Amino acid sequence: DEAGQPGIPSPTETGSNGRPTGQPIKIIRNARLDLEADNGEQAYQTLLKFATERGGYEASRQLSTSGGYAVIEARIKLAPQYLDEFLSFAGTTAKVINESTSSQDVTESYYDVQTRLKTMEQMLAKYTDFLADAQNITEALAVQAEINRLTTEIESLKGRLRYYDSMVAESTITLLIRETRDPVKTTRELKWNALTLEDMAYLMQRGLLTVANTLANIGQWLLIAIVAISPLLIIALIVLLILRRRRRAARELSKPADKNLHDVEKANEKSDDDSSPRN
Repeated sequence: DEAGQPGIPSPTETGSNGRPTGQPIKIIRNARLDLEADNGEQAYQTLLKFATERGGYEASRQLSTSGGYAVIEARIKLAPQYLDEFLSFAGTTAKVINESTSSQDVTESYYDVQTRLKTMEQMLAKYTDFLADAQNITEALAVQAEINRLTTEIESLKGRLRYYDSMVAESTITLLIRETRDPVKTTRELKWNALTLEDMAYLMQRGLLTVANTLANIGQWLLIAIVAISPLLIIALIVLLILRRRRRAARELSKPADKNLHDVEKANEKSDDDSSPRN
């Protein structure tokens, strides 16, 4: 059989990059941003708001600390047409330490998968007709096995197309925001020569919070230390109990000997008294 005959798909006219003529190219665009900000949470919320106003959303987020300062790691999904605008806006929101973008052309792979999918769907339709015309069980089983194989392949190809579609439709922005200043620390400028009641209340509140945090940290480390050395404490306690029992047993054994010695001494004294001359 040759292409163009009934039931056989004709070759699809393609461009230089493997895509059918007139079909759009498929580009996956992503970016990574390493930022520094005085207030990491505030900077992140500003960037997230910018994205959500343009149809984007937060895919993931993780908060940790390094050297006492907050570190935010997040992934934001955004339509590719807004990616460059987002990167420019990020530079006005925080200090950009590192910025990188990537573009992956999956056009050829995408349309190759699409072509294979159409071919297999046509083959599946033919094998379905063959199954209806099977003359015996052996033929039916052979055709059914091929139908099962084609069905599995078709589902796999559809999954790849869905993956490509989602990656092309949304850019992934990987964010890393490091905080350069603790927003909880005292930042207000105070005039020490004339403290107002408001300034005094502010300082007292900050002082109490500092003391409370210090005590909490001390308590946490003490608890960690106790748990860490608890096996040694248990061993020491067992040793002390064994030594105490041995000493008690030794004392119990020495009591009869002391009593016998005391009885002997009393008997000797009595014997001496009896042997002494009487007047």
